[in-house]
Amino acid sequence: MVLATNVAETSLTIPGVVTVIDTGLERRTHQRNGRTALALHAISQASAKQRAGRAGRIAAGYCEKLYGEHAPLELFTPPELEREDLIETMLAAACCGYRLEELPFLSTLPEKSLSSAETRLKKMQAIDAEGKVTAHGNLLYPLPIDSLFAHLITGMKSKANREAMCDLAAALQTPMRVWQRQSGELALDAYKEWNKHLCDVVTSIAVIRGEQPDEVIVDELALNEARELSASLREALELPQWEAASRFDREQFLRNVIEASPELVFARRERRQQAFGNGYSEVVLSRDSDFPAEPQAALVFDQFHLAGKGSKQTTSYATCLAPIPFGWIADADLGEWEVIDHHALNGVIVDSKQRVYAGRIIEQIQQEAEGEGLIQAISQQIMDGELFPGVGSEIQDAVAHWNLYQQFEAINPEPLIDASHWLASRVETLGIESQEDLALIDASDLRFEGIPAWEFEDFAAKYPLRLTLPELHVDVEYSRAKRTVVLHHTKGNRKDGPKRWELPQWKGWKVQYKKASRVITIN
Repeated sequence: MVLATNVAETSLTIPGVVTVIDTGLERRTHQRNGRTALALHAISQASAKQRAGRAGRIAAGYCEKLYGEHAPLELFTPPELEREDLIETMLAAACCGYRLEELPFLSTLPEKSLSSAETRLKKMQAIDAEGKVTAHGNLLYPLPIDSLFAHLITGMKSKANREAMCDLAAALQTPMRVWQRQSGELALDAYKEWNKHLCDVVTSIAVIRGEQPDEVIVDELALNEARELSASLREALELPQWEAASRFDREQFLRNVIEASPELVFARRERRQQAFGNGYSEVVLSRDSDFPAEPQAALVFDQFHLAGKGSKQTTSYATCLAPIPFGWIADADLGEWEVIDHHALNGVIVDSKQRVYAGRIIEQIQQEAEGEGLIQAISQQIMDGELFPGVGSEIQDAVAHWNLYQQFEAINPEPLIDASHWLASRVETLGIESQEDLALIDASDLRFEGIPAWEFEDFAAKYPLRLTLPELHVDVEYSRAKRTVVLHHTKGNRKDGPKRWELPQWKGWKVQYKKASRVITIN
């Protein structure tokens, strides 16, 4: 029996093999959130034929396929350049004196991948504005590490942080797992005492430097490979070897990482504590993770991907995490501010704001409203009658009549207007930059000039917005498409609805009266 990956798909003859069992799956690289990931994919039809061809090379053979006859397999496996990020490829071309997008290929390279690679390389200062390689780019290209870690190493501000990042990159870029914690509660308690933050970064760097506690089990073969990689990185960057490594400060190091690559910051889902998001992607804690219940955020340095339900779904597992508090996210100015409320405090308009990152509220503050927030707050207070009493309702009525006029009477209709938006625009046009500026304007400055004055009275009588009848008050709603007028009960003790003779003529319109859920037609 021979167990093989898709490496054995082609150009292989094994005497005696007469049966092939084809799972229909292969591990294939693809782009995920701007990085190249290795995950399970369905094979192509071309691969299926090659796999079947491994049986019966020198005798009759048979291929058992573990997928249906009508499985949606693509014709050919896409080339690597079309499914991987192009950072290393673009840097290699630049080192040879070429721009990658100008080189001839059998198929067109994805524009998004080219743009992303160019942006990242410029941020890493590996290429200049013209796409030519820099001296730093020539230094980075030979490094056998992922472009993310090359970028992180260049983004470290101190020698100690650069050394720490070299060791971390070496531990994570080694194919085999370098370390794992001993199982059991006693081992966990001792591990916590040594590594109070339960930070995988601290442990990984300590393992490379031979400073780990007894509760951490080290694979010597993997460790030797990781140390060789660390040594080559340190040598290329003219840093001392790991035996003479500089001490680093965990907080300073992680804050430096946040500044260099903020996309590594993930916030814990509020309802699914095993999941973390950064606003673009989601990862799940791996089963052997010791990540604590608090804090609720982390830097995720490494992931692996497994096929999930559905042909195109994958689940990403976080395998190297560094817990961080929400305060560090706020200090790095990540996330978006949202104004959740405006209110007056000691005569001053105050904004209640919250910073949101990946769906989580990071911090909440109150501050004096300014700029757009102040404009919105003032406009809302006018609409609510707290400022310039009565003006807000006048604007709403004038705008409502204007919109009706555009629908029913205008020869060249103009776009409909939202009263709140118009008022905010008007307040801004008047140059209101602080609450003190309100003393410079009066109600007449806020008047909405819509329907010409000589037409307004007749139009308002023809299409009133509300009616006051004996023991009954109603709001009026017009539907031009249905030629229907709906009278909404607002208050009054009249048992029956309004009579037709009490209402405007509304010729050609169907009139309805609505009270609660009951709707009747008025004849």
